[in-house]
Amino acid sequence: MKSSVWWMVVLKPHNKHNPDMIRLALILALVHSGILTAQETTSLPLSQETAISMALQKNFNIRIEQIDPQIQKQVIRQAKSEFDPNFSASYSESMDALGLESDLSKASIEGKLPFGTSYEIGVRSESVVSESYSHSGFGGITITQPILKGFGLNTNWAFVRIADKQHKLEEWELKQTAMDVIFRVITAYNAYFLAKQNADIAVQNRDLAKKLIEDNQKRIEQGMMAPVDIAVAEAELAVRDERVLRAQSQFGIQQNNLKKLILDDFSTATQTNLNINQLPTVSEPTTSLLNDFYAALEQQPEHRIQQIGLEIEAIRLQRAQNQTLPEISIEASYGRSSLGTSPWNSLKTLSDGREEHSFGARLNYPILNRNAQASWEISKLRLRKQELAIEQLKQEIMLDLHSQILLVETNWERIQASKKARDLSNLMLEAEQKKLKAGTSSTFVVLRLQNDVANAQIREFQAISDYHISQARLGRLKGTL
Repeated sequence: MKSSVWWMVVLKPHNKHNPDMIRLALILALVHSGILTAQETTSLPLSQETAISMALQKNFNIRIEQIDPQIQKQVIRQAKSEFDPNFSASYSESMDALGLESDLSKASIEGKLPFGTSYEIGVRSESVVSESYSHSGFGGITITQPILKGFGLNTNWAFVRIADKQHKLEEWELKQTAMDVIFRVITAYNAYFLAKQNADIAVQNRDLAKKLIEDNQKRIEQGMMAPVDIAVAEAELAVRDERVLRAQSQFGIQQNNLKKLILDDFSTATQTNLNINQLPTVSEPTTSLLNDFYAALEQQPEHRIQQIGLEIEAIRLQRAQNQTLPEISIEASYGRSSLGTSPWNSLKTLSDGREEHSFGARLNYPILNRNAQASWEISKLRLRKQELAIEQLKQEIMLDLHSQILLVETNWERIQASKKARDLSNLMLEAEQKKLKAGTSSTFVVLRLQNDVANAQIREFQAISDYHISQARLGRLKGTL
């Protein structure tokens, strides 16, 4: 499954065109409503693609992981809140030791801009000692702009940028979880299919022993065979009966393992029997180590997560470097002031008042500045550490891809060899059965060859299953699963 497909399924479930998904939804609805009881189990045809789609929509690990990107969106909002304007208003009254009363009224909007600029826009009215007027009013704006420390987007917008990177990181972690679930589904699907084939072959092999006993009984009655051959066949039949029981038990266990991944309602899980008839078509692998390596660098979640971690450390380093600079800021204000007989009157006449303005600068710099210097060095070391981790990961990706490509090619050759072995085993069994009918072979040899055929069939299915799983593991390494 391509990454674009899993992303659409994880974030935007779309099952309206999938008959198996529609049928399962109907089954679960009937069970939930009580129309379908626990005794009325049903069979659900299930392809590997449908199993993956169901897991992406219902698997608990994915559903839990889907919450983290939503949380991180709110973290971005929190980081941006530093630049939200703030309104404040106050009023106070006081009396000094001489019994003189005074009051102060103030209202303002203040905040900070991403470049580090602090601003305050407001008005105030306070008591004055005057023969004609009792209050003075002022309205205007005050701006403080850092020049070195605290200046620029790289410094003031850093936490927002980090939060945004963290959001992207959470999305890649969601993809990693989805790919892990897909791989587990493919592995469980193949294990379930293999267990089913093992159980079917065990039953077929047991039936062959029963048929051989029946044929031998007829030959004994005709005087063409000794009674001991019946005993040999019956002993083997008992062994094969035990194999059938073990195979069917394993079949049930593997079915439950697959249900854990694709169903999310325990009350209906035991009432639905999965029906897997075949694996996806096997095709000869086409691999290129170099192309797969570059694909992994672009699409593998683990590598992209490490890259985002490097970008975050670079942002932190920029900010830490800025914090080592001297704190120099320019302060400027402009406004108008007036006098009035009341707080409202003093503010009402501001437009006709006299202009007031101020300009100044401020310097603040720790003599040793060890805290900022140490933080800068720590950021540089963390960045270097992240760079080394990425280089290590690249080496691991290259070697793991090489090993996995070798395994895929080996499993493909195993499929071809196991098919030949199965065909030859069938030919040998057919030839030996003809000899037994002619009285030139023995029951023991035929039973052994029957087991050889059964084992050859299992080995072929095992090779096919291993091939699918190795292909899936290669896709996970490349990030294209």
